[in-house]
Amino acid sequence: MKLVLDTSVIIGGRITSLIDAGEYRDSTIIVPEAVVAEIESQANRHRESGYNGLEELGRLREMANLGQIELEFAGKRPGPAQVELARTGEIDAMIRQVALDCSATFMTGDRVQSMIADARGLEVIFLPPETTEAKATAIEEFFTPDTMSVHLKDGVEPLAKKGSIKDIQLVRIGDTTSTEDELRSMARELIERTRRDPDSFIEMEYDGATVLQLGNMRIAIASPPLFGWHGDHCGAAGGICVNRRLQDGRGTEAAIGRSAAGCTYSRSARGWKIHIRRRGGKVPPKL
Repeated sequence: MKLVLDTSVIIGGRITSLIDAGEYRDSTIIVPEAVVAEIESQANRHRESGYNGLEELGRLREMANLGQIELEFAGKRPGPAQVELARTGEIDAMIRQVALDCSATFMTGDRVQSMIADARGLEVIFLPPETTEAKATAIEEFFTPDTMSVHLKDGVEPLAKKGSIKDIQLVRIGDTTSTEDELRSMARELIERTRRDPDSFIEMEYDGATVLQLGNMRIAIASPPLFGWHGDHCGAAGGICVNRRLQDGRGTEAAIGRSAAGCTYSRSARGWKIHIRRRGGKVPPKL
């Protein structure tokens, strides 16, 4: 059996899990060069989806070396302009074309992709998002009933704002400094949990900056190349006008304005940083 994978399948890590379970053994797995380019672009922008995709490609190579599958790469590599137009469907069209050229079954986790591929006459395997039993995440250990927000930063002990709105104190909640590896692992866990939870969503994702709405928590994740965030109270409906100034290693800046009620941002030095703010007066649910 020949399978052409799209980006969503690789980023989600679904294909290697299925192969481990005994499905699609001895199949020929074809990865379009357009998929590799899209994953590489996301990784270069320090997006977790890109790193997840690179790790999945590595696992596919290991399986090929063990003789469990045959791994091939096919199609043309898109140019920079095509990668930038990924949201318009340019890359998706290139990926579907590889499946047509190779007379292969097309596997995707994107419903729109699956419907278009089916209309084009391709044999399609659609992998809907997994619905797994909710499990506790590492972030839960930091929350108590009186915790309003938690602040984690590379090289600094965990801090939390506790108390009531009229009496808030910033207190240390751990004696061990957070490390980059710990924060990166926690960020990936939170992003993956958000993707799988139908009631949660990724509110914003830019180079080095991600904002999640996970249950009743608003989570802001900063990682290199982000230099700093700055937030100003605007006094509009209790919201916060956020002026986030992003700067990459080439000196490029982009100012992004947004009203984000219930979410705070603060200036950050270069490095990993995670802010979690709870909405309402209840302890965050089991994630």
